[in-house]
Amino acid sequence: MIFRALVALGRDQRGSHCHVALWRDRGADHQGLEATGAIRWDDYDDVGSKTTYKASVRYQPIQQVLLRAAYGTGFRAPSLSDLWTPQLLGSSAQFSDPVTGQTNLQVNELSGGNPNLKPETSTQTTIGIILQPVPEFSFGVDWFSIEIEDIIAQPSTQEVVSGNAAGNPAYAGLVIRTPTGDIDQTQAVFVNSGDAKVEGYDVQFNWAKTYDFGRLGASLFGTYYTKFNQTSPGGFESKKVATMVEANGDPVLDGDFGGVVLRWKHQLAFNYTRGPWGATLIQNFYNGYETGNRQWDGERHFVDSQSIWDLQFAYTGLKNATFRLGINNIFDADPPMFVPVSNQFQAATTRRSTTRLGGLCT
Repeated sequence: MIFRALVALGRDQRGSHCHVALWRDRGADHQGLEATGAIRWDDYDDVGSKTTYKASVRYQPIQQVLLRAAYGTGFRAPSLSDLWTPQLLGSSAQFSDPVTGQTNLQVNELSGGNPNLKPETSTQTTIGIILQPVPEFSFGVDWFSIEIEDIIAQPSTQEVVSGNAAGNPAYAGLVIRTPTGDIDQTQAVFVNSGDAKVEGYDVQFNWAKTYDFGRLGASLFGTYYTKFNQTSPGGFESKKVATMVEANGDPVLDGDFGGVVLRWKHQLAFNYTRGPWGATLIQNFYNGYETGNRQWDGERHFVDSQSIWDLQFAYTGLKNATFRLGINNIFDADPPMFVPVSNQFQAATTRRSTTRLGGLCT
């Protein structure tokens, strides 16, 4: 067991964690059953304490098949900046008022930290399989499900205004109007903006074989989202996969700062090595998604799928040295047109852009 204490920027943090093998019945070839568990305790002087845990099981009945599953809980304390960034009155992002019909508005807005924030908590479940029918090739799929509560985020101005106009209690009191009904001021400090349910699949394959002329290889790592539904404290559900806007054109919850949740994203690589020389051709691909409506005609706008190819060379012929040369975007693909809503930007990333898969342990 490990115990630690941390004092940083006025915050006292203590924690301990323990990792144990619950069951192990594996032979020299790594076949058999193994179960592990872990428990962790964290304590913050400003937001309290939390105990989290994880349990996982791995079963390999034969050399060519690996089954695995895991379940765990998570905890994220609000950062010091989330809590204590000074609240200042400045200018809001541009927004539209659904009550008066006015567009491209910009008013005074109070933004900053919130000392009343609660920690985020989560649960995660994964179930996966890896198949290796021949030594040169393996293929794996992991299903994942994540539930997050009390997400810490700063709502966009449009989110605050639209939610307030719709009567959502989560945004009550965050919009101040003049006697004539125009918006005079908004408030967009950090809040616990609701819960989220996330589901999808991580996919991987690896192939490699040696020939007389060198070694060839190919690999793919990808993530496919079937669900990323976020619910505000007032009960409004935002379905965020492959879109940055709701059906009515408003931004999705946390859309200003979270980026887009891509339906599918992968990295495909082809490798060739011969002696000290090596070359890798890499494709980074993502599916298209919906952004704000086109500003010149009000029609819906979709960003096309994007494929970027990179080329890398390597030389390892000198002792303790590796020389690399890379060319990004070798086909000079142009970026797609992006139409923002409110203060959105084209992050083009996912909140979970990496995979957890690995090859068979042999």
